[in-house]
Amino acid sequence: MSERDEPTVVLVDDEANIRRILARELENLGLKTHACEDAAAARKLLKDVDPDVIVLDVRLPGVKGDAFLEELRQTAPRVPVIMLTGHANIDLAVKCMKSGAVDLLTKPCSIEHLELSIRRAIENRQLKEQTQTITRHAQPRRPLPDLVGSSPKMAKLRRLIEKVAGSEEAILIGGESGTGKELIAQAIQRRSRRSQAPYITVNCAAVTETLLESELFGHEKGAFSGAEDRRLGFFEIASGGTLFLDEIGDMPLSMQPKLLRVLQSGEFRRVGGSKTLHADVRIIAATNKDLFEEVREGRFREDLMHRINTIMLEAPALRDHIEDLEELIAFVARDSGEPEGRKTFQRETLDVMRVYRWPGNIRELRNVVRRAFILSEGDEIEPEDLPPHVRSRGTNGRGSAAEPARDHVFDSELTLADLEKRHILAMLDAKDGNKTQAARALGVSVKTLYNKLEAWNAELEDNLN
Repeated sequence: MSERDEPTVVLVDDEANIRRILARELENLGLKTHACEDAAAARKLLKDVDPDVIVLDVRLPGVKGDAFLEELRQTAPRVPVIMLTGHANIDLAVKCMKSGAVDLLTKPCSIEHLELSIRRAIENRQLKEQTQTITRHAQPRRPLPDLVGSSPKMAKLRRLIEKVAGSEEAILIGGESGTGKELIAQAIQRRSRRSQAPYITVNCAAVTETLLESELFGHEKGAFSGAEDRRLGFFEIASGGTLFLDEIGDMPLSMQPKLLRVLQSGEFRRVGGSKTLHADVRIIAATNKDLFEEVREGRFREDLMHRINTIMLEAPALRDHIEDLEELIAFVARDSGEPEGRKTFQRETLDVMRVYRWPGNIRELRNVVRRAFILSEGDEIEPEDLPPHVRSRGTNGRGSAAEPARDHVFDSELTLADLEKRHILAMLDAKDGNKTQAARALGVSVKTLYNKLEAWNAELEDNLN
């Protein structure tokens, strides 16, 4: 049903008295009704009106109602049609139902019976549209294992998930790319009171700015170029369930106040609609960005950041729980369908992998492990079976794992401030200039890092002047 104050009905009947009485009664019941005397008038009206239901007399001048019904199945396939007839019989009923009618009523029919048929047709249409949209957009609900790893960091994360899962508060999951933030969201959802309700994922970075509003809130037919049909949005589809907003830090600034509105009030409108709808959705969001920095830079609204940040969880980087490496490798092998025990990783190979920094985290590990299973020729995976970039950063050039490299060599001429500056700049270089990741690795806030960089830039300018 569209965002109007009442459902819209198109009534097609050539008997003026019946047409006038039914139209008046339906209007009194809160159903906006357009009355037509024949198929030609109905065709013209349907170019401008998008009804929720069509009520059609079987006997019409020119084109019979049952023939017009078949035409409507081609021109308005989503609109349910209720047939009216003064001479009902089994053959006629069967014919109308085969042609796509949702009901056949005998005239004179009570207005209560007609209203019931109309309301039921509208509800069935909404249910069908919602089911089709869920099928199109819902993520597969295949069973997922608990988060892999028995390290202290993963054990702590699991305890936090158990604590927050029963809450209805918004949850923000932070962490680098590839750390498994969506798996954490799914683990929370599976343990929540909404576990049997819809779970919908939308990647805020993967949808264009112009389409994101339609994806989230839906749209009406004709709301914009290409909107040929009404479409339910993710907030409607996920009603009663959970909406996972992945990469929320990349949401366009223009969309953020609209999201904030629905999070604050639970109300929204479809694009091109005028009626306010209500959303009962639990929000889980994820980002690999520092939202405090994004707020400082004017790329993210502070009020929205606080709204989605009621509970914060951090997905640890793989290098911070590298003791889970062998468990993760075993999981990737099982998930890839690799026969258990067919190939094993040599101890030297595991040593190389432990020293490597894994900037792509578990996502990168999955690719490396799958590659090794495919390309290795023997039943043991050797260091040479790893990609060159993993070997070069994980070995000392002699095929064995290296000790962690020292970032600085002792120099009696360097002050503590000089050492700090060198270390920070080296970390920035290692993180390819990403200040958020560098600050996280250094154990300082992004604001602290920016303040130091700005101070050094000012010092450099003073020396040049």
